[in-house]
Amino acid sequence: MGNLTPIARGLLVINIAVFAIDQLINKGVLTMYGSLYYIESPAFRPWQLLTHMFLHADFMHLLGNMMGLFFFGPWLERSWGARNFFIFYVACGFGGAALQMGGVSFNFQKDKQVLVTQLKEVEKNQADLKKYLKTPTPSSLEAYEKKYEVALYQKNQEYFKQAKAFLVRVNNMETDTAKVDSAVLAKLRAEKAEILGSIKKELNKFERLNSKRIEQLENRINGGIGFSMLGASGAIFGILLAFALFFPNVEMMLLFFPVPIKAKYFVLFYMAFTIYAAAGGNVGMGNVAHLAHLGGAIVGFILARFWLWRYKY
Repeated sequence: MGNLTPIARGLLVINIAVFAIDQLINKGVLTMYGSLYYIESPAFRPWQLLTHMFLHADFMHLLGNMMGLFFFGPWLERSWGARNFFIFYVACGFGGAALQMGGVSFNFQKDKQVLVTQLKEVEKNQADLKKYLKTPTPSSLEAYEKKYEVALYQKNQEYFKQAKAFLVRVNNMETDTAKVDSAVLAKLRAEKAEILGSIKKELNKFERLNSKRIEQLENRINGGIGFSMLGASGAIFGILLAFALFFPNVEMMLLFFPVPIKAKYFVLFYMAFTIYAAAGGNVGMGNVAHLAHLGGAIVGFILARFWLWRYKY
């Protein structure tokens, strides 16, 4: 593929050096602060729009991207010049980040609506629970479980029936203490207090669970999400697509497919795979930002077509 050109060489050196520093010296500190986080995340910083392009998750991630830059980048840099190639590289990286984060934002906003609905339901649950806690009786617990904990209500129906009957009997005895032995009445009152105490304890348990659930939902709604991305894949996919447009008939020999294949057919297949994966197809690559690949390719296509048109006319 010829000697490396200045910008391609510089990008290779920067990417490899950053990876080495991050893995061997800083132990992931650069990844922590330089990866691109979702814009509503507390960890988001503006510089991440650029720095994420020079970070990679592991050696294979770095190797795959740098091979694309090494083999295809110099062809484009020699055709366009160093300045245009550098602009192209960064623009494709931005395009990949924009589409990936746009997809994340769409999904998050959709999920956020669900979370807000869940929060309102739990808050209503909590408001009813506080009302029942003012009078913690078997009837209160029964009403709560019947409304919010149906499975428990069905399981405890016999208990509620017996507890209510027992309390009615004790209350009747307490209205006419002259006819009841004081020792028996004291024992019944102790059992009554124990029942009411267990009812209150159960309602308090639900109250703590709801408080924790409300806190979790509020954190997820207000704190954004922890999604982050890193890597030069958007820029590399732009380079691949531009290479196929400028040099469509150059034959390539792939490691996993040792038969010569023209660049235009290779990129066509690769783009179809990427679009399928970005649309949600199951390709067994859950941690790959397929939308970033597609975004880089789209920007690469637009810029490459513009320069093809300019060179032609």
